[in-house]
Amino acid sequence: GLAGELRWRSRVPHLPPAYLQQREGRLGAWRLRGAEPEFVVLPEAQAGRAAAVDWPADAQVVDEGRFAIGLQAPADAAGGAR
Repeated sequence: GLAGELRWRSRVPHLPPAYLQQREGRLGAWRLRGAEPEFVVLPEAQAGRAAAVDWPADAQVVDEGRFAIGLQAPADAAGGAR
C-alpha cells in the first residue's frame, strides 16, 4: 500500500482526544467557569477520537492538573490510619 496523508477540515471546533476524561462513566472535559474548573459531559464523544464542542471560541480548557481534579487522595497519603 501507499502511504498518504488525510487532511480533515470542519467548521465545528473539536477538542483533541487527549483532553477527554471519563468521570462517573461519562466522557467529557474540564473547562473553566469563572475561576473554577467545571467538568462538561460530551454525550457524543468517543474515546480516542476528537470530540465536537459547541463551546464559545474563548472557552478556557483546563490542561495542567486536569487528571487530578475531583479526585481524593488516599487516606494514608493524608496522614490517615496505617
